[in-house]
Amino acid sequence: MKNLSESDVKKALPSVDLKAALKSALMGLSDGTSKQPNKTIVELQNDKGDCMFFTGVVESLGCFGVKASPYLVEKSAKGENPVTAYTMLVSSETGLPTVMCDATYLTVARTAETTGLAVDLLLNASSAKKVAVIGSGQAALAHLEVQLRDRKWEKVSVFSPSLAASEEKVEAFKRLGHNALEIASSAEDAVSNADLVMLCTSANSPVVNSAALKVGCLVTSISTDAKDAHEIDPKSLQQMDVYCDYRETVALKAGEMSLAKAEIDWSYDSIVADLPELLSQSATVETKKTRFWRSTGLAIEDIAAAFAIAEA
Repeated sequence: MKNLSESDVKKALPSVDLKAALKSALMGLSDGTSKQPNKTIVELQNDKGDCMFFTGVVESLGCFGVKASPYLVEKSAKGENPVTAYTMLVSSETGLPTVMCDATYLTVARTAETTGLAVDLLLNASSAKKVAVIGSGQAALAHLEVQLRDRKWEKVSVFSPSLAASEEKVEAFKRLGHNALEIASSAEDAVSNADLVMLCTSANSPVVNSAALKVGCLVTSISTDAKDAHEIDPKSLQQMDVYCDYRETVALKAGEMSLAKAEIDWSYDSIVADLPELLSQSATVETKKTRFWRSTGLAIEDIAAAFAIAEA
């Protein structure tokens, strides 16, 4: 069995076509060769934390997989990252484990690449000139790096409340190499006239005023798995075409959707399409409408990513 550390993952990533691996696994949800159950959460006593288990099957890769992601409160109290993540792959032929992979950073990378795939499918790339990023952590950096790799942007705007005060974070964005990158003074300034708005935070309340969004833009959101976590006003879903990574599991994870259902009688039936449907071309995208795409993270993405890294 291969044991892959975070450093192994980071070393291998530049040589891996992660987006292609994710695309193949997601297309398997259309023909049944990929299986994606809902996550399972096990809580510790006395509010000490919990562990989320993400399971799936990608038959094209010949493996089952599970990602375990614990959240330990005591680590947070010590100033340490309370979240870890490990993905184990098991051969569907032999039943034996084949890979154990530290998935902490790989989760960041596969999330950014999955968003990149959604952008490929939902953005009117021929007229897109400005991208805005809300957030300043690893996820924000990874998302912007994918976009700067995949297409040319005339303007890049980044905002988070703590960004301007952190020279280290500002330099990290500047090292991505875009000569028209600006650190905005507010979220509204950042998203003004942006064709693509990527929300890359762990917020549990809106991080941008929906009224500031350009009509016809694409908004992507990652948020977190925490109950009711959301980055955009749930009421704004009524004015948007809504998409997601996988409609069969989104109801348990997307806070803005569950809140919209409760507050304004929004329906999950309103979701226009998910990634498998978009990839199979069974849905039409109206790019003149403002579009909202929600990432919830899928085990088959973790399986495909870990497999690709192990094979590199």
